[in-house]
Amino acid sequence: MLNLCLIVYIHGGGFVFTSAASTINQDFCVKLAADLSAVIIFVDYHLAPEPHLPAAYDDAIETLKWLKTTQELWLTQFCDFSCCFVVGTSAGANIAYHARLHATQFIDDLQPLKIKGLILHHQFFRGLEIELIKDPFLTLFGIDFTWELALPINSDRDHEY
Repeated sequence: MLNLCLIVYIHGGGFVFTSAASTINQDFCVKLAADLSAVIIFVDYHLAPEPHLPAAYDDAIETLKWLKTTQELWLTQFCDFSCCFVVGTSAGANIAYHARLHATQFIDDLQPLKIKGLILHHQFFRGLEIELIKDPFLTLFGIDFTWELALPINSDRDHEY
């Protein structure tokens, strides 16, 4: 029986694009798993605009709860549930942050899962737009558009998410 750390990975894509099956996410996690000798599971969350946030946060929380009761042999035989890290890229980092924050309310209920850390990779939060003002890919218009699609209806960019 191996005791590999477990990484719960939440992909990026501005809450709107890509999935766990996207090549960019698969390639990143294959390299991560090999470099860290870890088992990685994906959170394949609902993409905006239908439904809006907090649906993606809820999907991540449900994945953490699922880990408590899973009977998946490749997890139960090879993972050390006391060595779990929640990792997110871009919008996935935003989701990881909010899911982990919410999970603090029921952390004891997740046993045997113990979340050792939260890793925010290229995090996507409001206010980072200034750093990206000259980025040819992540334009201010594109960032505003993805937030508009993801945030609850009638919310603005000052929303807590």
